[in-house]
Amino acid sequence: MSNQVELTAERVDHAVRAILERQQTPSVAALKAELGGGDEGRINSLYQDWLDTHDNSIIPAEPEGVAMPATPTVPQRVLSVLDSLYDAILQELDTQADRVRRERDMAAQGLVEEARTMRAEAEQTVAETDARLAAMTAEIGGLRDDIAALEAAKQGLEAEVHRSREAVSASRGDADRASADRDRLAAELAELARRHEDAMVARDAALREAATLRGERDAYRRIVERDRIASGGRGHRPKPRRTPG
Repeated sequence: MSNQVELTAERVDHAVRAILERQQTPSVAALKAELGGGDEGRINSLYQDWLDTHDNSIIPAEPEGVAMPATPTVPQRVLSVLDSLYDAILQELDTQADRVRRERDMAAQGLVEEARTMRAEAEQTVAETDARLAAMTAEIGGLRDDIAALEAAKQGLEAEVHRSREAVSASRGDADRASADRDRLAAELAELARRHEDAMVARDAALREAATLRGERDAYRRIVERDRIASGGRGHRPKPRRTPG
């Protein structure tokens, strides 16, 4: 409880003068007893301030054989300033460490959100690619049906042309009509051949586009799988789709 005694320069001055009036030599211990307590470092600092402003000749010499208390190498004022500076440096370092931790946490959260966004976009792209592949598969199936129908019609026309040629050979009288029919059938056959060729070209283009879409879908699936593995296997893994070809 003695450390709670209020220490001021005025009180230390009164204590020093009271000790000198008793023809005693002031010391930190004597001043502490005169003041009724207090921090010895603070008492010594105030006493040194008092000595700096007073004539030391008024202080009686120490009796022989009695050692004066050792004066600290570093003044207490300097030690107090150093302690305050040390505390300020520690506080500043703690503040900077907190700021660095907050920035690190914000950066990590940003990376997590970015990874989630990229994974969601990749999954959406895979779903869209699957839908496009399904539509292309249906379109290719329709083209195949059209090609089969055109091939059947072509065969039917070829058979009809053959029959017409046989009819021309069998009946000279119907030569003109058969020739006209033959020309008509030949023109229809050429048109069907052209349509057949166009359908083949459209089918090949659709197959190439489907192959490109499969490549894009597989690339996005690899992205999704890599993110799923990186996040500990908790990501959604889309089911593989059967693709034509």
